Amino acid sequence: MIDIDKLEKAEKQIEQLLITPESSWREVAKIAIAVREKELFKQSGQTSFTAWVHHIAKKCDRQPSLIWRYIKAGKYYLYTVGSKEIDEIDNAVASPEALENLEKVERNAPAPVYEKLKEQVLQGNITVKETRQIEQQYRPINGKTNRGRPTKGNEGKYEHLGLVAEEINSDSNETETETERQREISKEQIAPSIAHSLKINLVNWTKTCAEMRYPPKHYQDHTEVRINFEKKRLRIDFMAVIRWSYKRPKDVFVVEIKSSQQDFASDHKWQKYLHFCHYFCFAIPSDDLDLIKTISQTTNDKVGILLIDFKGGVRENLSYPVEVYRYPIKLKPSSVSLIYETLYERVLNWSASGSGSASASDSDSVAGGEGEGEGEKIYINE
Repeated sequence: MIDIDKLEKAEKQIEQLLITPESSWREVAKIAIAVREKELFKQSGQTSFTAWVHHIAKKCDRQPSLIWRYIKAGKYYLYTVGSKEIDEIDNAVASPEALENLEKVERNAPAPVYEKLKEQVLQGNITVKETRQIEQQYRPINGKTNRGRPTKGNEGKYEHLGLVAEEINSDSNETETETERQREISKEQIAPSIAHSLKINLVNWTKTCAEMRYPPKHYQDHTEVRINFEKKRLRIDFMAVIRWSYKRPKDVFVVEIKSSQQDFASDHKWQKYLHFCHYFCFAIPSDDLDLIKTISQTTNDKVGILLIDFKGGVRENLSYPVEVYRYPIKLKPSSVSLIYETLYERVLNWSASGSGSASASDSDSVAGGEGEGEGEKIYINE
């Protein structure tokens, strides 16, 4: 139990913890939070809690951002478990980095995705790398992450985490009905949710589209692939390069993500993407019947349609179900070599021996078939 009423005692404990190679971030967070809540930092003559954090960090030869990360992780953990007791931090099994990524996901991802991820983080059933991948997937375009110390006046406060005070003080035993925010997905969240679902379920839907009886030997996905073609700049939303076997030529899948009728109507360049792939599909929400009808009637049978079921709930792998609504017909692309030369040789780094490639049988692959490495933004010039 935290029982500190003298700043000198608190500083000695933090110093000892920070110089220990395997120190517990939980203890540092508990002591620092207690110093802030009891305003013990004033005993040293420091003008603010922020000044004290810089002071103690300098004494321990550590960066202030490290202590802020521990404080933020401790406070956010208390928020997620609905507790105001500092000693509750002892029960945290997640790392500060995982909790930090979870907090960012809460801001940007659909509530069902956040709730499922929170469950996995609090139970310690997901790695920091996996939480980082989820956070990056839902990060807003050109969005900046918040790191370092809080804004002036919010040092050590829940407001620094973007939380509402009433949420912290609410009775944790009170059963609340699911809110509209938890049931719905905002327009801005549709595209990243579809992209993430395509990535996680890559093996299944590509295998179905190509009507293959076995999973790919190697595969890799990329998002926002930019190409200069016929003096026009194109951006492919989602691309996957698939090697089914060493005896079979590779296939390139291109998917355009559409969240609404307006989104589809404003795209006048998608036909050009047929030059770069063997299979082309649109990925859309399964409950948008008008959009399904429009794409079905205005595109030919060579174009596939993938439906993402947002009503079906989030799976354990934090993705939504992907269904092949209309099978694409295999194309004979004229400029696929441009994709191969850039992605295959420079980025994927695949070789005849399979060194450095992503394999469907890799033991560390994410459930649903994610290959090795993260999707990247690639720029290609013809």
